[in-house]
Amino acid sequence: PPELPKNQRVVIKDLAYHLQPLPPRVWRVNGLLAAGTVAIFSAWTGSGKTWLAYLMAVCIALGKDWLGFKTVQGNCLIVNEEMDEYDVSERLTKILKAYQGDETTPIKTISFARFNLFAEKNRASDAALLEKAIIDTGATFVIIDALADIMQGGDENAVKDTQPVFMKLKEIATRNQCVIVVIHHTGKNGATRGSSAIPGAVDLSIIAKRVGDSDRVDFDTEKERIVPRQKWAA
Repeated sequence: PPELPKNQRVVIKDLAYHLQPLPPRVWRVNGLLAAGTVAIFSAWTGSGKTWLAYLMAVCIALGKDWLGFKTVQGNCLIVNEEMDEYDVSERLTKILKAYQGDETTPIKTISFARFNLFAEKNRASDAALLEKAIIDTGATFVIIDALADIMQGGDENAVKDTQPVFMKLKEIATRNQCVIVVIHHTGKNGATRGSSAIPGAVDLSIIAKRVGDSDRVDFDTEKERIVPRQKWAA
């Protein structure tokens, strides 16, 4: 046979491997987000999803509870491809003030790097740049805001366009044992907007719904791979 590549893709494992005692699962948000997973966090425009995602980052960075969920303290990285940096600073300042954080809180941000994990000519190099940023910051929790911005030129309604994006994110999350949360929008039906392959490609899909102008936000897990279905509110 021809010489095999150094990075062997086909690794055959027997049941002796699978029946070994398993170590405890490593959580970043207990019972919700485990190390090495990719999640999508969707809500209608104006529902406060970015605030809630930033709050999750602050809580993880400080080792504090997020909406009743215990977190495991770790470094965080926010990849902002959507919002003016003034707004990023304003939101982080307000949340840190409320949760007794300061400039030493281990959160780093990247704005408008224009990562593109869809375009074939950019995918490998941009994924490498994103992964390097995760390694350099030691991030165990990563927020990407938003899905549409990291697949420029792609159609979020097409499986062939969304699948390569999430495959790359999963590879990065697995190698670095971090959680990657991608912020997205819901459609008029209240489900994740775009291709059905999006919730199918992630380990967890969270839907947030805000009723009118109330302060209450209801959460539901639309898809779960390693946790049971959950509903909560804040």
